[in-house]
Amino acid sequence: ENSVAVPGNIPVKLVKWKVNVGSVIGHGTVLCVYEPENSTNQRRLRSNQVGTVKTLAAKEGDLIKNGEILLVIGGCTHPTVMKDMCAECGADLRDGTPGKRKNPSDASVAMVHSIPELIISQKVTLELGKADEQRLIRDKKLVLLVDLDQTLIHTTNDKVPANLKDVHHFQLHHGRNLLWYHTKFRPGTEKFLERISKLYELHICTFGVRMYAHTIAKLLDPDGKYFSHRILSRDECFNPTSKTGNLKALFPCGDSMVCIIDDREDVWRFSPSLVHVKPYLFFDGTADINAPCGLDKETWEGENVEEKSGEEKKRQQPKYRAKEECKTGKVETEGDEEEEKEEIQEERKTEEKIETEKEKEEEKEEKIEEDMQVDAKIAQEKKADISEDEKDQNTDESREKLKEGKKDADSDYEEMIEWEDSDNYLVYLEDILSRIHTAYFQFYNQMIEKKAEDKQLPDIKTVLPYVKKRVLRGVNILFSGMIPINKNYEKSRAYIVAKSLGANIQTSLETEGEDRTTHVVAARDGTQKINDARKMKGVHIVNADWLWTCAYRWERVDEQLY
Repeated sequence: ENSVAVPGNIPVKLVKWKVNVGSVIGHGTVLCVYEPENSTNQRRLRSNQVGTVKTLAAKEGDLIKNGEILLVIGGCTHPTVMKDMCAECGADLRDGTPGKRKNPSDASVAMVHSIPELIISQKVTLELGKADEQRLIRDKKLVLLVDLDQTLIHTTNDKVPANLKDVHHFQLHHGRNLLWYHTKFRPGTEKFLERISKLYELHICTFGVRMYAHTIAKLLDPDGKYFSHRILSRDECFNPTSKTGNLKALFPCGDSMVCIIDDREDVWRFSPSLVHVKPYLFFDGTADINAPCGLDKETWEGENVEEKSGEEKKRQQPKYRAKEECKTGKVETEGDEEEEKEEIQEERKTEEKIETEKEKEEEKEEKIEEDMQVDAKIAQEKKADISEDEKDQNTDESREKLKEGKKDADSDYEEMIEWEDSDNYLVYLEDILSRIHTAYFQFYNQMIEKKAEDKQLPDIKTVLPYVKKRVLRGVNILFSGMIPINKNYEKSRAYIVAKSLGANIQTSLETEGEDRTTHVVAARDGTQKINDARKMKGVHIVNADWLWTCAYRWERVDEQLY
């Protein structure tokens, strides 16, 4: 510790302190304002050392004799460190051994996503975290951690046509080689980010490497108005298979205002603040290219397989059946009815594709005709100033130009290849996040009205399940063929999903009272439970896709479609 005494040879009057106990000071920091005795000329006392104020030995207005102590300064605790250099005093903290320091430091928390080398002390972390919370509450915003792959985008390293419409192509170093990446945005991504950024502060959180994450962020947000520097990649993650390890560092005051969107629940350890997103698949045969090692999405616990819709199952090879088959192999074989159902769905899909192509052709022809009409109008205006002798010649030239323009228009359309992409999930995701935001600030307003002394912010881990449980509230579900005989009923995926949506799960068909069965969710037709349910009025018999669609959209979808 070092003390600072009254300067000069005469007493001084302390006018005002410019620091407090605990203040971190550096070279040139103003400590106080004083006046020499019998003088009104105010002067400033500046520090010539770095450290933290421990004690203030005088009060404002006191007359202090020369040589007496004004304050005591402790040594620098190095609260902010960048690459083993103290940002406060400039001291080199290294002792020559990588990862070790010759001087102790209070800095231990990396708060900036993309700069793990910058660490700060726990005290400074809490101060910054509290300021962030107050700012979010003032702006009526929450925090949203956004996954990239199969949530907002789909990326492949396979060869794809260079003229594929709406696909971004770029190269990144993979070892010593340059590897091509081809990325397709989920339909509606731009509008989704624009609208949801008004309700949430957006952070990217991906298992892609740093260069990949920042490249995608630049494509999604070229002006940096949505994500800014808030990009967390695999290179900054503390755990190679889990994204939860960084939450404490990023949000030191707690993650009560943090919501998450991701197509994987396992990497977040099934956090109650997670909105499980329907995976976005555009390139056939490609799953998540940045999936963590050891966590294969297709076979993880054999659970996620059953959530794929019939259309997605057909798009991917090899074809996967229900989760019971993946885990136990004890599911009954599919009958002819199931095969007929698949054939009907395939025929409908083909018809819809033909209709879509016809509509595109009609739109193409209409646009060409409009272009021709515009060109013709321009040509007529020009011909008004041309003499009668040249009119016929120019008319022929105009016709030739129109024909050439039509050919150019046709060639422009042929240049770009467009693959069908009917995904519209972001519409439902935006609605889900809006409902969560509304519910959170309703709880917050109720807390303010109570005027309690110890006011704690609402926790998103309770708000999110509250909103989700209203989806199937009042629905009584009986499963048929969905859960293997040797599996714990309450640990099955179907049971967990249905309960999270607020449904009541039954083990037998109920025919009377408030507990009367309303839905039978079946893996296949023709079971005894389905036959019994058909004898009752008002019971909806649906396939598994109905439950998964309800879970992804957070709404009770029309049973007649399933």
